[in-house]
Amino acid sequence: MLRAARKISWAVDTLECTWVPGRDSILPIEPSPTFFAGGYYPRMSFDRSFSIEYWDSFSEEDALRDNKMALIAGVYPRQNAADSALKRLLPHCPKAFVQPGMLLTHVIH
Repeated sequence: MLRAARKISWAVDTLECTWVPGRDSILPIEPSPTFFAGGYYPRMSFDRSFSIEYWDSFSEEDALRDNKMALIAGVYPRQNAADSALKRLLPHCPKAFVQPGMLLTHVIH
């Protein structure tokens, strides 16, 4: 992820989360009990940046949650924007693909 980000000049956005080995989870670096109970929260905005996310947060598959993680190279509002990003990414990440899905946005109080 870091090598590809440097080569194509894309940001890496961890949403201030990190892997916590004892909990086997992606969790906030400084958890807040009032924000998603201090747990993982999915990306909620369109942007072009690398991040590691739980696959089931972006996939429309009805499979059981299995904590599978994926390198996400952006969330795009239109197919042509995703295809353009993929074209730029493929020379550095040949297994990359576009996964259509829905981005759920939430109002957080």
